[in-house]
Amino acid sequence: MDANVGYNKVSARVEQSVDYRVEIDPSRRVRATLSIRYHNRSTSATTVCDKWKVRYEPNYEALTQGCYWDYVRIYVPAGTELQAGRGGDEPMKVSSELGRTVFATSLVLRPGEQRELHIEYLLPDDAVRDGRYSLTLQKQAGTDNIPVRICIDMPRASKASYEGLQPDEVTPDGAIYQTDLLVDRHLVVRLPGQ
Repeated sequence: MDANVGYNKVSARVEQSVDYRVEIDPSRRVRATLSIRYHNRSTSATTVCDKWKVRYEPNYEALTQGCYWDYVRIYVPAGTELQAGRGGDEPMKVSSELGRTVFATSLVLRPGEQRELHIEYLLPDDAVRDGRYSLTLQKQAGTDNIPVRICIDMPRASKASYEGLQPDEVTPDGAIYQTDLLVDRHLVVRLPGQ
């Protein structure tokens, strides 16, 4: 969930992509790594980001150029433990909201700048239930089709079965999905028996 907290419309010029990697170990403990890449495509010559400037831009096009102030929240299952978070302008904060754990930080992107948030976390013990791992990626209202790459690393992946979104590639030790967030995406992996 991204929120432009600047007094502009620069979010229209920001491109994003998401890379999500899940490692399911033989004991079925689940570790996740989420990387979100941002690129501010605005072309303003601004070198100083002044969120509190007194003058507003005269038209919509001018409002889409400049610095991007983003407040980022990642909603994960309740009980998820943050292991590391980097790339934001402040340390990652952990809270609870709507029955989920939330990781939050903010960042500022100058025109032309690219940044990446990188978050590592341990999912709760019940992330694999009855031999099933499920993932739901929710589209944020008002966003375009953000590209998403999902890698699920697990022993004997070629013997697993897949429901919902189907992997683009299955190897002996993993499944790879290439999709986007044009709509919500759901997938289930039925792990092979021990």
